[in-house]
Order: sequence, then structure tokens, then C-alpha cells
Amino acid sequence: MSNGFYTVDTVDKNVDETSDRLLSGVDLAKRLGVSPGTLSRNRAKPNFTQWSQGKDPEQWAWQYVSELERYPPVLSTNSDNVD
Repeated sequence: MSNGFYTVDTVDKNVDETSDRLLSGVDLAKRLGVSPGTLSRNRAKPNFTQWSQGKDPEQWAWQYVSELERYPPVLSTNSDNVD
């Protein structure tokens, strides 16, 4: 299924780990308008990137990287998504 974002299998190569948008759970929860507990419960689900994108005010998809204990945005692979 292609939705313009990388899959979880390739996330290590395709997230912006140097971004100033590398967010903590508390910060991402605020951005998405959910509680930190809700964010934590959803991050392990296979549709987390789509779920987070649906809640994000700019429609960004997010991925949890356990090694960083942070949430970087998932980089788009589809240039047609640019406004």
C-alpha cells in the first residue's frame, strides 16, 4: 500500500532524526491534541503514522524511534503531496 510515506520497516533510514521537530511524547501529544497516554498506547499500532497524520494540524505523519525515545516526522516519498 502506497500512501506517500515510508513503511515502518524502513523508518530508520527515512525519518528526519536531526530535525528541530524531533519531539518528545509530551510535545507530540500537545501537537496532536491527545493525552500522552493516548499517544503511548497508539505508537505500537501498525497504523500509527496514519493515525498521527490524521490528528496533526499540518497533516504530518510521525513515527516513534525507541533508540531516540523521540518522535521524528516521517519523510514523504511523494513530491505530489507538496502544497
